[in-house]
Amino acid sequence: MERNPYLPPEADVHDIARGDCWRESGGTVYVARGSDLPQRCVNCNTLLVQRPKRKTYYWHASGWYLLILLNIILYAIAAMIVRKKIEISAGLCDQHRKRRWLKVGSALGLFVLMFVAGVVMFGGETAGISLACFAGSVAALVAGVIFARVIYPVEITERGGRFKGCGPEFLASLATVTRGSR
Repeated sequence: MERNPYLPPEADVHDIARGDCWRESGGTVYVARGSDLPQRCVNCNTLLVQRPKRKTYYWHASGWYLLILLNIILYAIAAMIVRKKIEISAGLCDQHRKRRWLKVGSALGLFVLMFVAGVVMFGGETAGISLACFAGSVAALVAGVIFARVIYPVEITERGGRFKGCGPEFLASLATVTRGSR
């Protein structure tokens, strides 16, 4: 019997789990503090050869962004005080790592190109084009930051963190738990 190529890869959840880590509704993954994600690509669920580096993720409630309207420095100070952090390792296979760096490199190249074009065209009749180039360079920088992230926190508490950005194959390999059952 042939294997269906459209099925996600099968994984023994008990073999790859490292502590308390499970899938919740809406594509959210919960990782308990002191635990870690399985050693698999978070996009395609391919077994990783090397253990990914641990990364510190920070999060704060979205209401703190209102301080930007008052003063961005005040927001930065408040955000550093109230933020919560957790350390986990989220790995990517070689294919997804290369794709990520291609996107980040393209965004960085576009940022440099747009910034240089804005400087060259600065002043005189081309001031509007120069401003558009500077706006484009900021947009490219923001796109690069978004492309650089592997997963991102949607909530961090004293018990653990909830993350989004995992692929459907990886999510299918995790046990499903509803929010109130653990």
